[in-house]
Amino acid sequence: MSKDKTHKIEKSLPFDRYHVAPIGDITPEALKQSAKLARTKFRDDEKRFSHNTALNYIAKSLGFGGGFGGYSSEFTKNLSVFMQSHGLITRRDVLSVPSFDAVLRLSYRKIADRLFESGLPVPKRIFTGNGVDYGSLVAAATTREDMKIGMLWQHPPANTSFEDIRSAQFNTSTPPHNYTLITREGELRFGEISYFQNLIGNQLCDTESCPENNEIISKMYWQGEAIPVDESRRLVEAGKILWSVLSSSKTGWVEVIPYNERLVFLKGDNGSYEFVFKGMRDQAIKRNIYAPYLRSKDISTSDAASHFQQWLYFNYSGWLETDRHIAEQDFYKAGGAILAYPGQEAILMNRFIRTGLYTPEERKAPLRDGFKIVDGGELKLCVSELVTNRQFAGFIRFNPDYAEHKRGLPDVDPWLSIDADMDLPAAVTWYDAMAYTRWIKRTKKLPVRLLNEKEYLALGRGLGNESNTQEDVETALNEPLCSAPQDMVVNGQAPLKSTEEFDRLGLRYNQEAIRWGEAKAGLKILQSAWFGEWLQPEGAAINGLFFCSQYDVFSAAHNHISAERGRFAPTSNGKYKSMKIGFRLAYEADMDDCRFN
Repeated sequence: MSKDKTHKIEKSLPFDRYHVAPIGDITPEALKQSAKLARTKFRDDEKRFSHNTALNYIAKSLGFGGGFGGYSSEFTKNLSVFMQSHGLITRRDVLSVPSFDAVLRLSYRKIADRLFESGLPVPKRIFTGNGVDYGSLVAAATTREDMKIGMLWQHPPANTSFEDIRSAQFNTSTPPHNYTLITREGELRFGEISYFQNLIGNQLCDTESCPENNEIISKMYWQGEAIPVDESRRLVEAGKILWSVLSSSKTGWVEVIPYNERLVFLKGDNGSYEFVFKGMRDQAIKRNIYAPYLRSKDISTSDAASHFQQWLYFNYSGWLETDRHIAEQDFYKAGGAILAYPGQEAILMNRFIRTGLYTPEERKAPLRDGFKIVDGGELKLCVSELVTNRQFAGFIRFNPDYAEHKRGLPDVDPWLSIDADMDLPAAVTWYDAMAYTRWIKRTKKLPVRLLNEKEYLALGRGLGNESNTQEDVETALNEPLCSAPQDMVVNGQAPLKSTEEFDRLGLRYNQEAIRWGEAKAGLKILQSAWFGEWLQPEGAAINGLFFCSQYDVFSAAHNHISAERGRFAPTSNGKYKSMKIGFRLAYEADMDDCRFN
């Protein structure tokens, strides 16, 4: 057994107590190092355990009884012999290396989940695509009499017999997505291969028999109740063609060799191999998902995105690829549209909340000064006015270390105090808003956060039009909110300048252009095409006039794009588009507490 010196595959084992053990290899010496790292680099400060406890947990998780001592004995007597007998010689990456030519992009986590969490029979082989590109796929197809090559824009006329179809010549200079593989039953468009890049179906598993219709799974989603029957049938035939081509490929497959019920080897060509285990993760947990822009002390442990990611890493057990697939289907079946797509993690979290598998951290507090009770749809919220420059200046004054940390970051807009605008909304980055939120939570003992899009729309209901004309948008864009130097704005965007030059340019409010709309509970929304508010999740910014993505406000008349879909750069305060982006705070109201003040 040896290891390729360039081999750097990350695999991690989460512990029950929020520790993580990186599993670099399965030799006794490697597992000792894993246990050490679990207790030092990847540990939880609230709970510590001994080196032996860590070793025993790792051994048990890999399917070995008798603790680490039992594992060491079995490694010498059985496991090393097993590996030699199966020709498992050199640990090497057996997945397709991500590249332009890569046909498939699987992960070891997806393979592990299919083997250990699906409840399906263990396949004898899995196609990972290692060493296979589009050219080799076509080469495999050209040797077959039952398959021809076509061009996407040159469909043969209807009722043309298969025998009369002339195959196109494959040219490596032509983008692969322009080609199709044609059989008597249907066609496989190369651009649709990514739909079948999953292990939910059997189109990438085994080669003994063609998968039945219900074993072909495509990740193509359709808005509405169900994908049309004709389209569904077409995709099934396309999946069968893909399977047929892959089955004739001599490369790209790995042999699946189980050792026990929790440890499986994947054997590639020339004695290469990798291993996967039950409950594995592809990488160590990133506890601070906003690094380097925010330090751990600048984010709340109850931040919705962070809390869900922690739960998903440590507490979730199941077939993640399937749950993601069902979450996507549910989103579109419920009428979700691409322009309102909130992101994979949000969709997945919503699915787990609906099914009761995941419960967001709920913290309530009574009404405090500076907040007003608002019906946020599903929740009663305490919501503030927009945070002002004066309030944000107080945060900077009491947190000079945050200001210093921010100065050391590249490509992050600074907050610039302008005395004349101190009582107007602060224009900050999304990360600034999060850091301010954490500071208020800590100093005021309030579970504050940013609003989400649904809550913001409930807050401003009645202020926006259901539809906007191009004339409405153009009129709004011709009423700039800010006064700026002559060379600041060119067609709605700042010209290229050095960071230092750009930072020195002012972007002062034009008092005459400020128009306030009255939202629920008498709260105010600044209504301008040039002003937005930061929301959850990261980078979501909504316009207070058209109630669409602030980044896509220019197209508000044609495409009403969700703020969660059309994200703004979270490192920007809007200045590069001659805009300002502010924020307000909110928290869930404790309606049972009679001590409202």
